[in-house]
Amino acid sequence: MITDVFNLIRRGIFSLIDPITRKAQVQTGSKEAENEVPLMNPHGFVSIPTLGSNAVIIKMRNGSLCFSASDPSITPTGLVEGDVCVYDSRGQEIRLTATGIQINTTLPVSVTAPQVSVGEVATELLKASFADTLKTQMVNVTDSTGAPLTVTPAFLADYTADKTTKLKGE
Repeated sequence: MITDVFNLIRRGIFSLIDPITRKAQVQTGSKEAENEVPLMNPHGFVSIPTLGSNAVIIKMRNGSLCFSASDPSITPTGLVEGDVCVYDSRGQEIRLTATGIQINTTLPVSVTAPQVSVGEVATELLKASFADTLKTQMVNVTDSTGAPLTVTPAFLADYTADKTTKLKGE
């Protein structure tokens, strides 16, 4: 019985992946391959594994199913018990750690939302963060009542001088 279970679970290497159909070819032996293997991900997550990465598949009556994939060559290190990291093959990471959330990327970050709230905003940090952006663009924030404020270099100069306007999160 145990042998039967072990024969149902196989380890392999991704040799071909179709990102449109989310099916792969998995090399399970020197001359063996499982074709058209559906890729399964946990609810809310989708990924396309890199070629050559490891696969764990389950053989079923009507085919196989891949339920796990990993590529040790790009797996982030430095995590400790309780940490979670979402990452990709380009080195981008979102780490949830005991000390906070870290976003690591060398690529632009885009947020699409009707409103973005940032708590505990320090004026100097706000000025420093947006100094270059404010030379060419406007940044929209809300005050403590939820009313929209357009943050410009002039607004920051006035805000710094009198501090009568409270930014949301202050």
